[in-house]
Amino acid sequence: MSFTLNSMWNLNRLFGQIHLVAVLASANLLLQTGFARAETYWVGVVPWQKGQTSDEIDRLYIPLLKLLSQKTGQTFKLKAMTSYEGTIAEITSGRIQLAMLSPAPYVKAKRENPKLAILVTELSWNADKTVKQDSYRSHILVRKDRADLTDLESLAGKSMGFVSVESTSGYLIPVAYLKSQKHSPEKFFSKVNKLGSHPAVTDAIAAGSVDAGATWDFNWQQAVKKNGDVFRSIWQSDPIPNLCIVAHPLISSALQKKLRSLLLEVPDDVLQGLSTVGYTVKADSFYDGIRKLSE
Repeated sequence: MSFTLNSMWNLNRLFGQIHLVAVLASANLLLQTGFARAETYWVGVVPWQKGQTSDEIDRLYIPLLKLLSQKTGQTFKLKAMTSYEGTIAEITSGRIQLAMLSPAPYVKAKRENPKLAILVTELSWNADKTVKQDSYRSHILVRKDRADLTDLESLAGKSMGFVSVESTSGYLIPVAYLKSQKHSPEKFFSKVNKLGSHPAVTDAIAAGSVDAGATWDFNWQQAVKKNGDVFRSIWQSDPIPNLCIVAHPLISSALQKKLRSLLLEVPDDVLQGLSTVGYTVKADSFYDGIRKLSE
């Protein structure tokens, strides 16, 4: 062995310096963010945006996740989900630690894991973009050139496009209204199509492959950009609580508090292209109406 006492002393001093650098870096992170240990957290998004590529979805959320990462010293990465069921399973199990959930999936996830916590609820513009509101509406849309389709009763015997049974505006709310009018979807319509996403519903309406379809305000706006101003609403719901961002208990209460604070003050340009135009704080009870419908 060629080590001398002097070389061993130098090696020990080197290890000591490395340890000191690590300690100082950790202390600096603590001073800057309040969190001494950096972690990677996965953020899931329900597939209202299905039909866009993974790159397109990533590009929409990169500014927001970059902001959260920079301000907390943690790393937040997007996981674009392919189904509502999958998103619920991932957030309840902790395989993703944050999720952007529409009301019905949130209620189901909360039922399966009561320790999930709402950080914030999204805000959206009203129709003329003068007021930010904490709700949105479900619509049943048809093509403007379908003069024979004027209201829900005129859809008897026609084909209908829904999103999926887990979708609030794309299934739960319009079906609840149909049932309140003593109509069973399977008997009222000639064919019921569960198309898996909001864009798939509006694409099918535009193409004429379904007579009508259920969706929400934001997707209607996006569909006009894609397919042209070819849609008309023949029914709209009462206001529905907006989507929320939910945290799994694997995220500490201190970090949850920090994230909530950051989201409440997020700059407008960071949210460009997303369905939300800001955030507000709402209690779990804000979703009780949806909870009753889904029981």
